Amino acid sequence: MPRWYDARQKTLGLLYLFLSAETRINDNDYSLFEASGKPIEGFSGMKGEIIGECEKLLATPNGGKTRFEIVSDIFSKETSDDPNVNRGILWLLMSFYHLKKGKKQLVDLWAKESRITENILFEMWDTCETKKAIDEYQNWLETNKGMMTHQEFSQLMAEQDKDLKSLQQGVNELIALG
Repeated sequence: MPRWYDARQKTLGLLYLFLSAETRINDNDYSLFEASGKPIEGFSGMKGEIIGECEKLLATPNGGKTRFEIVSDIFSKETSDDPNVNRGILWLLMSFYHLKKGKKQLVDLWAKESRITENILFEMWDTCETKKAIDEYQNWLETNKGMMTHQEFSQLMAEQDKDLKSLQQGVNELIALG
């Protein structure tokens, strides 16, 4: 198993493994990993070690297992004793799932192994779908802003930003309160 020194490293390691579960991590996935780690204090200093540990695990021949099977095994064993940490990781995995369009099995496995209840899982999926719809609408607005006045565009974007903040607050409460 990986050597995670704290919850931050564990979370980033699990995200890296999630992104590279099917194939070697590509530039887009690496950018997602970087963006996730950037707000974390000390990320630049721990990034290389996290990547090295993860790649070592994925490169280790383990009875002919695929990368996906190796990551699944790790997800089965690396849950935290802290339910808040597990729910936080679940939210990140769901967010990455929507960005990547894949690996739902890993998200569901994490939820199962973390003993996250069905109602919390359902609420997180629902919130993630809503966030995705808002993001898509904002992208559409950006693409079509020439069809409206600057004031209309700004007002619509502000409403969507407010909705996103509200969703994030709800997720934060769900993670903290379970």
